[in-house]
Amino acid sequence: MTDNHNSDPEWVKQISQDVEVEDFDKNKKLIRELFLEYIAEGLPPMHAYKKAKKVAAVFDNGG
Repeated sequence: MTDNHNSDPEWVKQISQDVEVEDFDKNKKLIRELFLEYIAEGLPPMHAYKKAKKVAAVFDNGG
């Protein structure tokens, strides 16, 4: 794995940053499922990812 992220799309950079700084494990399955569903519906990747995170946050009980 390289450290050169300059050529990555913006949505890949965002996911990478979130995984590093957030407790991503709690909702990652839901986020992944929603992300793939939104991609299938035709949303751009970054929009689909942000929307999936927002929806998953609604279901996060804080613990």
